[in-house]
Amino acid sequence: MFSFATSNSGWLRRYLLDSLQHLHIQTQPSGVAEPSGLEELHGLLHRTAKQNGLLMGCPVLEESRYRQLETFRFPEKSGDALMVYLDTLIEVGLSFLNPPSPSRGRPSHKIDPAEIQKKERDLFRLIRLFIRYHLPRSHYRFHETVPFQELLEEDETLARALVQLEEALVEKITLKGYSSEGSRLNLFAFLQLYCCLKWTREMLSDQVPSLETMIQNEYRLREELILSFAALIWADGQVTEVEDQVFSQYIELTGLPESFQEELRKRVKTPVGIEELSLSVPSPLLKHFLLEQMILLSLINNQEAWQEIELIEKIGLQFGIGKEEMDGLFLGTADFFDRHAHRFSFLQDNPSTREFQDYMNDKVMSQVKLNADRILREVQETKELYDLMLQAAERPLSEEERIKVREQLTDIAKSIPALAIFALPGGGILLPILIKVLPFNILPSAFSDDPPEA
Repeated sequence: MFSFATSNSGWLRRYLLDSLQHLHIQTQPSGVAEPSGLEELHGLLHRTAKQNGLLMGCPVLEESRYRQLETFRFPEKSGDALMVYLDTLIEVGLSFLNPPSPSRGRPSHKIDPAEIQKKERDLFRLIRLFIRYHLPRSHYRFHETVPFQELLEEDETLARALVQLEEALVEKITLKGYSSEGSRLNLFAFLQLYCCLKWTREMLSDQVPSLETMIQNEYRLREELILSFAALIWADGQVTEVEDQVFSQYIELTGLPESFQEELRKRVKTPVGIEELSLSVPSPLLKHFLLEQMILLSLINNQEAWQEIELIEKIGLQFGIGKEEMDGLFLGTADFFDRHAHRFSFLQDNPSTREFQDYMNDKVMSQVKLNADRILREVQETKELYDLMLQAAERPLSEEERIKVREQLTDIAKSIPALAIFALPGGGILLPILIKVLPFNILPSAFSDDPPEA
């Protein structure tokens, strides 16, 4: 008989039981439309994966979630990567699987038992398809009419499938032997989740897609990403020892058959030019992902990033991505690591990272100066903000007042097209520059995270 108390397994089952208990609070804020079209769903996936670090290969969990890693007994050192992946699967996957109908209307704050039951069925269906995608050679039959919670608590077939899925996820999603203050995700984890969700959504269509074809498409995208990396590291006409090591590690992470990996290793021995790339990237989401991964590689290979920017921008042009959109991709990467740099030792004292940050600061500074008059008019028209900024020159603002200033300055930036791409969550890059350029004598203490002195 299968044991639920296996020492090194069961974390996925415990995680799913907890997820079932929280389905009733996973509702959209009032007035916020739920995603329905494919483009909106892709946008939801991109935003979620970028905010939680899945897209960047660097998981970011809230402190409360870190405590749950031990409760669910996730694997040590890689638990946060696995939880971020699963959180994204459930948060975004339910929308991919069952987008709302136009007649549903605004979300209700009341708990509707029928709606909860439907969400439970949707989650069970999502997990069944997820198992099929990750374990294509295994065949499990589940009692689809039995409540999901009952199966999780009692069904041995589901328990075996989840243990096998745990092993697959540890192999595919996490990095072995990586030592850092923050763990790392396999950079192909996002691509795998995208392809899985795409196949899951297509399963709702009249023509059921081939799972084998979808997996082959995923492998082709991995190969194209690797060839793009090869072009990037050849951008300056040479491949350093560090770049060669990084590239070899990336090839191993693809999970491609060994014969394919060997061909890719041989390929990097000779220059790869942009004209040799044949990219079949099918969606704007994947175009952004490929470019962001190239930006990330330019940061972590310990080489000068500026010899590689031109190549990244040329590929962006091939994809039909304009200058402002490209600036947004560069800045988004810089802003993420600026806000979370303390967690990632592999970026500490990295000259490429420091120069990249200086480069983006200069871009933001130039845009703020060009739009200074308009920003000042907007500030003056927002009376509360104007008054607070004047008061900040005379006294430290309270935490509530500082939050108001941050929010209103960010809203103003969003209203100016040239600055909209820089108005990112937290304002890690934009706000200090706005405060410095605007003609207010604002003391640094007004925006410090330390409480004001008595």
